[in-house]
Amino acid sequence: DGIYLLNAEGVAKSASKVERVAAISAMAKRVAKLTNTLLILVNQMGRRAEGQNSTKGTIADIYFGDTWAQDADYVFEISGKRGSSSRLFSLLKGRNSAIGEFLTRFQVSPYPDFSALGTLAPEKEVGSIEFKGIH
Repeated sequence: DGIYLLNAEGVAKSASKVERVAAISAMAKRVAKLTNTLLILVNQMGRRAEGQNSTKGTIADIYFGDTWAQDADYVFEISGKRGSSSRLFSLLKGRNSAIGEFLTRFQVSPYPDFSALGTLAPEKEVGSIEFKGIH
């Protein structure tokens, strides 16, 4: 399922989903900054994205995507057809970075292999795709 199922400390059980998601997102950002660590939250695209002719979604296809994207430094989408031996990683949002894609192997057995297959050209040049720590 998704990270939106978590409960945020200090948020009433009667709070709306929007309030809960905003609190969880803000809490995750605070934890990452306080501990100076990379924090990866995983959420799935809505069913609408899966039903599209393309396997590529947008931030709007993520459950409460605007809320997550507001606090996130980077938002990635991992897409691919079921049963395929590769997955496409798309950087949908990057603070001060270009937006681009790269292809990886998707092999679980007999041993995991998620090595890169290649880099695709950035869609929008706003800088370089350089991942920096959260300060």
